[in-house]
Amino acid sequence: MATIDGPVPCDPKNTTTTLGFFSHDIPCLCIVVAIISCYGFVINRMIRSQNVLQASSMTESQVAKKKANAIRTRKNAVTLGLIIAVSLVAVLPRTMLVFSLYMGNTSAITGTLALIFNNFFLLLNPVVDPVIYVLRIKKYRQYLLCKCLKNNSVTDATNSTAVS
Repeated sequence: MATIDGPVPCDPKNTTTTLGFFSHDIPCLCIVVAIISCYGFVINRMIRSQNVLQASSMTESQVAKKKANAIRTRKNAVTLGLIIAVSLVAVLPRTMLVFSLYMGNTSAITGTLALIFNNFFLLLNPVVDPVIYVLRIKKYRQYLLCKCLKNNSVTDATNSTAVS
């Protein structure tokens, strides 16, 4: 039936409709704000629990455990802070863009540019989150650091065997 009217142009369709705005963008914003609030509450509790544990008569092993716990808590707080920042950067600009397009302010942003920004912000969080979690693992951080700072030993080994 659609081919009777002739070919359909390949222009990208603007998905910022009222239905899309109310069915996806506003709930997404609400969920992200709820997640950020929970993470913020967890970070606050983690920091407060570290400050409460003050004991003067502790053995050396207890002091070492307390230091290790403090370091782990600080790393966890940094990770949660990065997740909060990525969530804010990924969701808030997209929601503001969709809201401005919904309100009719399309003079500054064309449909194609809005689609590009929309897709970029939509994919930012799922792309960056695994990187954050992988970089938390010390073994992978050291491996990436070694690969970035050292010469590629595989090519050196193949060149020396080819010459001999």
